[in-house]
Amino acid sequence: MTAARENGIRSWMIEHGWEAEVNYFTWDFIAKLPIISAPKLLTPRALGTISKPLNEWMDNLRNIRLEETVYSPRRRILMETYKVYLRMSPQAGDSCELMPHVADVAAFKPFDDIIKSPSDVVVNASTFLAAFPQLPTLVSNWRQKIDRDLVDTCINLRSPYLPPAPAEEYSSILSRLRLAVSVFAFHDDVNFFSSRSPRHMLLYPDILRFRTFIEPCRFSHFNHTPNATSIAQKIMGGHPWSVCRSGRRPSTVKYFSEAASIIHACGMDPSTATVNDMNRLDPRLRCDICIVSKHQTVVMTWRTAVGVGL
Repeated sequence: MTAARENGIRSWMIEHGWEAEVNYFTWDFIAKLPIISAPKLLTPRALGTISKPLNEWMDNLRNIRLEETVYSPRRRILMETYKVYLRMSPQAGDSCELMPHVADVAAFKPFDDIIKSPSDVVVNASTFLAAFPQLPTLVSNWRQKIDRDLVDTCINLRSPYLPPAPAEEYSSILSRLRLAVSVFAFHDDVNFFSSRSPRHMLLYPDILRFRTFIEPCRFSHFNHTPNATSIAQKIMGGHPWSVCRSGRRPSTVKYFSEAASIIHACGMDPSTATVNDMNRLDPRLRCDICIVSKHQTVVMTWRTAVGVGL
């Protein structure tokens, strides 16, 4: 019964256009799927019932096959071409101090179209170079998007000093990110709220370089059922920049609104003082806790004071 069921499903797959996947993954691998190997009679009704999950599973295998045999080799070509591009002298008008990870570049439409062009299309470094003149505009749009995401996700929900700005005013987005009160805390441990978790601080734009925004979760899905997306991320060493993981705020980054108290103690208005303002003021602060607990006077810069406050 099982052999007849498998043969029937195999014939159905080939008739419905899955022959390339059957040949690539081998039937022995595909037949391990429980709905194929189940010891049940394969009737037309039963086949109609399992056709949807079969199509979904085979579609995933097709995406994996295309990623492994067609798209990943092209991604590697893009990675090498992008490395060469980054080593070139900046062109006139280039002003972005932060370039995107190659995973972002691969997701930009002109490059994604090249990567996912039909398998019989020859793709080489010259193919990608033809799209690079569009990169400055693409990078500028990308930068505006991630700046907005950072404000909307990490700042607007937490800071009483920074009321939401109209979405269309990018200048307002930049203004609030450049404020000294826009301090971000991050850690290197799984549990952010653990008192033993080492914490550090970053200001804008350095926070955008924090690797947690591009690397897969620590408990990687690479170890589970493979899919084309995870394979692509593994090839490129990351995913497109995202402040969220699975639709949630990142567990490793937190907006540190308490920095406002330190800025206010320096005689500055947290709602207007920028990082440059604080650097020019260059105030010195004394840690009263150290005086009591360690019987010593510790003098620190405003940045150090914020870091200690974490």
